[in-house]
Amino acid sequence: MNISRILKSFAVMAVAFVWGTGICFCQITAGQPPPDFTLQDIEGKDHHLASLKSKAMSILYFFDVESRPSQEGLLYLNKMIRQYSDADLVIWGITLSDKEKISRFARDLKVDIPLLQDTSGVSDLYQARLILPSVCILGPGLTVLDYFQGGGKTTEIMLVRLAERQLQRKNTLFAKALSEEVEKKDPENVQAKTVKGYAALQGGEYDKAEEVFQALSQQDNKGKILGKEGLAAVYAKIGKTEKALEIARQVEQEAP
Repeated sequence: MNISRILKSFAVMAVAFVWGTGICFCQITAGQPPPDFTLQDIEGKDHHLASLKSKAMSILYFFDVESRPSQEGLLYLNKMIRQYSDADLVIWGITLSDKEKISRFARDLKVDIPLLQDTSGVSDLYQARLILPSVCILGPGLTVLDYFQGGGKTTEIMLVRLAERQLQRKNTLFAKALSEEVEKKDPENVQAKTVKGYAALQGGEYDKAEEVFQALSQQDNKGKILGKEGLAAVYAKIGKTEKALEIARQVEQEAP
């Protein structure tokens, strides 16, 4: 492994994670266009998927209004988008539930994002009838970026993945907020801590970034490597090249 290449990749903050449990590799495939549809919200307004083609990022969140585990991620996203309205992110909640229950859910939990009633089999097109939540993240041109199924840990994976993508889009504060939400729920979530560290680095909070990555580097699991990679990125950014090179060599030896 070339040391200069390591430092270059660190400098541009190429955060690389292994996403396993909960990601569904079915007919909704990354890099491909999603099934098209038009659905109405609870007020009778039509929502055409094609209208999202020019959006930087969109999320289709399939859930059940009577299933708390399937709502968890949606409620997190509703909270985040309310605080970060400039995040250039569109979220649609899609459910097979009846209109009265959807209206009550939106009212009682103060959900601001559009909630669409699936009356035409869209859930089947997205393999989202049997496993909820099912979450499809779309990029520019309506290209599938990620697809997740299941709640619990999978919701954490989805939120951290979204935080990473926001970091790549330079939405630093939004990425940080998402990672911190996950960390509140799971203080040992290594990926969330890593995104938080890179968000601090991207935002110029070098001491904070160093603190986060230093703590990660003391762990015995994969956090150790991620922490050292982050430290190398911090030191490269602030001009401590020799220190960055030293840590990069350690990473090369420990994770060839």
